[in-house]
Amino acid sequence: MLRQLSIENFALIDKLTLEFGPGLNVLTGETGAGKSIIIDAIGLLLGSRASQDFLRSGSEKAVVSGVFELNSEIREKLAPLGLDDVDDDFIFLSRELSLTGKNVCRVNGKIVPLSMLKKISSLLVDICGQHEYQKISSPAQQLTILDEFGGEEIYKLKNEVAENFRKLKKIEKKIVDMQNKREEYLKKQDFLQYQLEEINAAQLKEGEEEEIEKEIKILSGAEFLAGESAKIYGLLFAGENEFPSAYDMIGSAVESLRAMSAYDGSLEEKLKILEDIMYTLQDVAHFMRDYGESKEYNPERLRQLEERLTVINRLKQKYKRSVEEILQYRDEIAASLDELYFSDETLKKFKEEKEKILKVLISKAQELEKLRIFFGKKLSSELEKTLRELEMKDSRFVVKVENTEEINEQGMNNVEFLFSANPGEPLKSLSKVASGGELSRLMLALKSVQAKKDSVPVLIFDEVDAGIGGSTAFKIGEKIAFLSQFHQIICVTHSPQVAAFSHQHFEIVKEVKNNRTTTNVIPLSSEESIREIARMLGGKDKDTAVEHAKRLVCEARLYRI
Repeated sequence: MLRQLSIENFALIDKLTLEFGPGLNVLTGETGAGKSIIIDAIGLLLGSRASQDFLRSGSEKAVVSGVFELNSEIREKLAPLGLDDVDDDFIFLSRELSLTGKNVCRVNGKIVPLSMLKKISSLLVDICGQHEYQKISSPAQQLTILDEFGGEEIYKLKNEVAENFRKLKKIEKKIVDMQNKREEYLKKQDFLQYQLEEINAAQLKEGEEEEIEKEIKILSGAEFLAGESAKIYGLLFAGENEFPSAYDMIGSAVESLRAMSAYDGSLEEKLKILEDIMYTLQDVAHFMRDYGESKEYNPERLRQLEERLTVINRLKQKYKRSVEEILQYRDEIAASLDELYFSDETLKKFKEEKEKILKVLISKAQELEKLRIFFGKKLSSELEKTLRELEMKDSRFVVKVENTEEINEQGMNNVEFLFSANPGEPLKSLSKVASGGELSRLMLALKSVQAKKDSVPVLIFDEVDAGIGGSTAFKIGEKIAFLSQFHQIICVTHSPQVAAFSHQHFEIVKEVKNNRTTTNVIPLSSEESIREIARMLGGKDKDTAVEHAKRLVCEARLYRI
């Protein structure tokens, strides 16, 4: 429920605060007093398009804010929007429009995107104005209206249809992706197979290249290595010509030191060191002898190694990769070819899964269609009954549910509202035959039949009675009063018959002070409301108009009771 509406520097409004109550809140006033300004201000608060024309002349910014009282159902719907700071009982919305074009939306004082403000406000308020009346001529809106009338039964099935439709699109994408990938691999299959065989035939090994280069270097210097090894062996152990070896010389030193240690025991430590050196020299000498003897120049082995290195370098140059990267690429090729071999089976499984999902989807869509046909007949019957109560006694209304044979998230139906206002006239599409006044009454009738199902707490009617008077206007007042049992109603009206049903009556007036025009809204007492209704009734005799107004209000009160 909208408890409080505050408007500042908006069009002709300087500063205004309205306190609305439950039931039917009626706004009336002279033509041009500014009734549309109030609706425009509320529309801005709810997220409609902002215009700098809304700024009051001479003002830098306009602000519209509203305090809404929440019930448990609305709190539950607001919870998924992430509004953790929503008070248990109230939520505060505001929107600020500045001269610079910047407009700021706030929820409970926190800045939010306009999209968030729209989501929240759509749960709180529904404006039924001239634009909204035209919207019910849209096929998409007509489908929504029918589904809302069907309520939980339809929405349960509709959600199942949407879920299965999303599954269908997901598996279809998998099939298309796999087919595209498979076609791509098929085009490259021979080439990939050739590359795999070429790399496998090369029998590459990680680290092989370095080992080959090392062996080639050793083979290239085999003669030098053998000669130098023999030389080292001679110097260390065998001796060279008339020169004694290092081993023999150190042996002589050991003998001398051993003799000396017989006199001085402290030399035994040095003796042991020299003896260890002798053993080490002997080991190194024997190693160098064996090493030199093993180093034989082998041109055939060198040729083989160089050929092998050529093969490796050719592959590296061809694939522009290192040996390790070529081996990794080989594994990738093998995996791709394996995937190609198994893709037929996978594709078959995907297609079988698609058929299962499609079967369930069609079944659910057919169930949904049956429900729509059932509720379409029910809606048609209830709307015709309600339209008769609104003095459209000869009108006919039919909800046509058509099978499209194409499935989407909504099912496989088109819905069209067919209407005839006059006897003898054939049913035609609502958009082609209904006048503005008929559309407004039709909207009111729709709201009436959906009164208990519609969870939006606030309904705003903007001149729903336009061009209607007398007993028909009174019937419209009855319907709006009926709706006010389930919703808070804010109604802008020119009709005294509708105003007579108000629980709270506001008069919109235009005042001129200091050469500035200002729109103001005045809450009326019961007596003041009678006088305003009398003014709306017109007539030269004010007393007669007042009496007539009193009778209207009495009749309205009897109806409300």
